[in-house]
Amino acid sequence: LICMSPFRWCVPNGEIEPQRTQRAQRSNDTFENKEHSSLTDGLQKLTWTFIINQYECNNSPNHVAELIKFYACVKQIFTDSRLKGYLEEYIKINGFENIKQLIRHGYLLFALPEQYYQNVDFYSRFPIIPAKQKALCLQNISINSEYYQSEPQKNIYYKFLKEKPLFKLSENEYAILDVAFLKGKIYTGFIFDFYYQTSLKNDSYYPKFDKFKSEFLSKKVIEEVVFKRLFEKIFIQGNNVVYFDNNEKISVPDCFCRTNERIYFFECKDYLLNSNIYQTYSYEEIKKAIDLKFIKDESGIAQIKKQIDNYINYTNEFPCDKNFSRTSQNLILYPIVVHTNFTLSLPGIQQYLNEQLKIELATINIPSNIVVQDLTLVNLDTFVLHFYNFIEDSTLLATLIDKYLNDTKKGLQKFLHSPDPENYTAAYRSFDIEYSEKIKANAKDYPPDFMDIICEVTGINDSFFNSTF
Repeated sequence: LICMSPFRWCVPNGEIEPQRTQRAQRSNDTFENKEHSSLTDGLQKLTWTFIINQYECNNSPNHVAELIKFYACVKQIFTDSRLKGYLEEYIKINGFENIKQLIRHGYLLFALPEQYYQNVDFYSRFPIIPAKQKALCLQNISINSEYYQSEPQKNIYYKFLKEKPLFKLSENEYAILDVAFLKGKIYTGFIFDFYYQTSLKNDSYYPKFDKFKSEFLSKKVIEEVVFKRLFEKIFIQGNNVVYFDNNEKISVPDCFCRTNERIYFFECKDYLLNSNIYQTYSYEEIKKAIDLKFIKDESGIAQIKKQIDNYINYTNEFPCDKNFSRTSQNLILYPIVVHTNFTLSLPGIQQYLNEQLKIELATINIPSNIVVQDLTLVNLDTFVLHFYNFIEDSTLLATLIDKYLNDTKKGLQKFLHSPDPENYTAAYRSFDIEYSEKIKANAKDYPPDFMDIICEVTGINDSFFNSTF
């Protein structure tokens, strides 16, 4: 079987195939004369099942975003009467004396001072974390032979390394087996460890991790703290009109922002897909999981349609921008899903969901002066990674989306004419993959006061530490 990678064609033994393999040529012959929709369906079936595991294995969360989420999470857990006791339990299990040490541990993983053995060839391959004293927090995420042998299913796609990315060399020294996986422990690893290491897993209020994730982490941490406060800092400036959903009677975006004639509808979706779908190699199961979150759920595509309809056709009921005329000038409306799941960066996911939104929008009245752009999926980490670029230019996001949609449409036409892997990537790649490197080339470095901004966004400050155990 030939697997499609975002960057190349590859086969199981790792050898690079010619640009046009026999399999690719047969695919070309099959797809060349089909309509666009049939071609898209065929490519989704061909690629999603093969590359989703590559995406899971290569997924490397932005470490600045991880730190922000971690700080916000600890603060929200501490202030929640139901969860505070479990935080004390977690701190004891991992050998911290207090919350301040826990917060510092997250920062140290973020900073990761890397030291190397110079005299032994094997050890020189791995960064080393030195611990001044016995560190349970490091020992608890260190791999050992007993754990490795007891759960062989976790050997697949390096799952055991994601859970335990360290190897204990001596009493106070740990080798980092994978730096990206270790930085993923700042927040992503922490939330799983917090749930499964403590008695929280036995709490009848959160009998499953999924409920803890959706009702507390997604709502109270990601949406109400990280998403809202970041977007306040980015978009509340100049004459921008910004409004955040406050449990309105009618459906409104999680964040509404109008910059002159450009209007953003942001929906924050902190979805967790069942990890089993990554191992199924089943297009139907992957599509079913996406449909469950975005199509069948009323908080998905149908919700975005309602929000657009409410803004355009129910002005008096819409909670903001009431005095702004929807018909006196040309307007461009950008529906944007701000997500946290790498799966949504798979080639073709955005285009698939956009087709569903177009079907929904066809049922409402949209004046000729309003252009609704195609749906765009943007990872929340992208707003963190390019935080200062977005602050400096409030129109940057619209400019990038316009160019992205234009480039992908050109790429699609090229691909329909010549269906090869390179043209497929250009036509169906995600916004984050397309522009992350391009923005990074001109990105501003984080200034010295960036940690102050992180603390301000998350509420982690001296006042907080003075009130903790």
